[in-house]
This record gives sequence, structure tokens and C-alpha cells, in this order.
Amino acid sequence: MEDKINKPSHYELPGLNVEAIDVVRAVLGPDKFQGFCRGNEIKYLIRAERKNGVEDLEKAQKYLSWEIESKKSSGGGTAHEEIAAPEPEAKKATPKKKKERFDMGKLRALHEGGWSVAKIADEMGVSQQTIYSKLKELKK
Repeated sequence: MEDKINKPSHYELPGLNVEAIDVVRAVLGPDKFQGFCRGNEIKYLIRAERKNGVEDLEKAQKYLSWEIESKKSSGGGTAHEEIAAPEPEAKKATPKKKKERFDMGKLRALHEGGWSVAKIADEMGVSQQTIYSKLKELKK
């Protein structure tokens, strides 16, 4: 039986081993993705009693879990912290980080092993957008 909450088949992108939510997450970036999740949480909570009941509550819960996951992986700030005024003191220049070499072999192995873009990004410590870009390079 299909899992309509965690892995609905109509959101899978054939041949890419990614779901539509992975693309949305990568395109929007953390802040906009969290807003997208919040809007869907509200939608499903409002309509639950009039449409799909528990299924809509579970969908709201899924979007909430994605929002929490996104907040944790992007620093987890609160709205208050995000809109706080910058400090008036002059900031010291931060030393540039050395660019670390990206392991394309590991990316290829994980991708061919059926790992999702989100899992690969977590494993490699980079953003999902980076993974999409590197996968595009691999296909060239």
C-alpha cells in the first residue's frame, strides 16, 4: 500500500531518485523553504476537519518535521534573531576558509547507491543545491 504521507508516488521524479520536495528545498533555500512548509502546515490543519481528517493532520506534521529539520540544519534561529538589527560595531574581517576538495567519487557512489539528495548533502556536509550542481557536472 502506498504511503501517502512520507513517500507519495505522484511526487517522485522518474529516473532521478529525487522527490519534488527535494527540488523545492534546493531551489528555495532554507528561509523560503521554511515559509513554504509553514504555509502547508496551516493549510492542512485548517482543512483537516472538512476534508481528509487524520491524513491531513499527518501531512501537516510532515511539513512541520521538514521545517524543523531545515531550521536545525541552517542554524535554527528564531524569527526574533533573524530580524535583529546588526551590531553597530565594525566587524573584523574573517579569514577566508580554504576551499575543501569535493569528493566526486563519493557523490557518484552514493547517488548510484540510491541515496536521496538530502541524505547525500547531510553525509557530505554541503547544501542540497551543491549536490544538484555536482550531479549536473557528473552528467556532462
